[in-house]
Amino acid sequence: MKLIKHAGKDVIALLLIAVMLTGLAPVAFAAGEGSFCLFVATTSQTIIAPTRIDYTVGQTIQEALDASGYSFVRHGTFIDLIEGMEGSYEIVYDGGGYDLSQPASDITALIISENQTAAEEHLELLRYMVQYNEMTNHVQNYQPAKTAYSSALNALQIGNAAVAVERLNQLQESVASYEELLGGTKYPVVVTASQNGAALTNPVLTLTDTYGNVTTVTGTTAEVVAGTYTVSVSDGNWNRAERTVSVSGRTPLSFDLPYGEWFGEISLIDQSTREVYEKDQNSSAHTLTVQVPDSAGLTNPIVNAAPGSGLPGTDAKLYGVYTGTNGTDYSNTAKA
Repeated sequence: MKLIKHAGKDVIALLLIAVMLTGLAPVAFAAGEGSFCLFVATTSQTIIAPTRIDYTVGQTIQEALDASGYSFVRHGTFIDLIEGMEGSYEIVYDGGGYDLSQPASDITALIISENQTAAEEHLELLRYMVQYNEMTNHVQNYQPAKTAYSSALNALQIGNAAVAVERLNQLQESVASYEELLGGTKYPVVVTASQNGAALTNPVLTLTDTYGNVTTVTGTTAEVVAGTYTVSVSDGNWNRAERTVSVSGRTPLSFDLPYGEWFGEISLIDQSTREVYEKDQNSSAHTLTVQVPDSAGLTNPIVNAAPGSGLPGTDAKLYGVYTGTNGTDYSNTAKA
């Protein structure tokens, strides 16, 4: 359920889907612009995890920090508070520099911490950690890499140069191991799909691995490396079936997709007042647009969905997919 804010009203759009449950990018800048890597911590707490700070033409390091959206409170040349956290902060960037009035274009990495042993080895580790965070192959969900990254954070906070080198090697090795895993032998997942007694010759197959990588094909066969997958098969429209499978060789699967109109009239009701909100239901497009007054505040709405004429059986259950305006799926988040 996606909530879109408009003046005076909140528009809630519901995508209604008939479901049967069966089971590093380059960074480009204009001339004179760029970025540097930043890490901020005390000896006991990470304040700003490894991230990239953009700067514009002619900005100093301090000006780039001030424009970053993070809070830096200074007393003269010293930084007293960062994001509201006090600390005895030391500054180090490329070449052992510490003067924040220098051009931002002169540096590639900056550490502000209480680690008095921070050196070039830590800056090299920081640069790679930012690259790691920006990788788009979901390596961040690979447990050995997650462990190595956590250890690398600790090295930035309190480790000496030797520890920083060791943790960099560990993180790089875990990434290489993950990339080797993704580049392994691929096996065919062969799907036989039917709907209302007829075979589907061009279903849409979507296979999602445990790390979040998605393979989508139109047809009956997809090739993936060994692993555990959520396999979703759809007719290309609103109907789909899915299950979790383990792939270690050629994997044949059969799916019987739902069909027909599963939804009748649908309403969104105020939990406190039982008011039925104004709505526009488009059954052919499988959408429901509801006008919720801003005065409703934080009241939890109730979805009342009548069964449609095509719903098979009487034991069907309604499953809600709640997607935030940021694109995040909150379906498994506890609703209070």
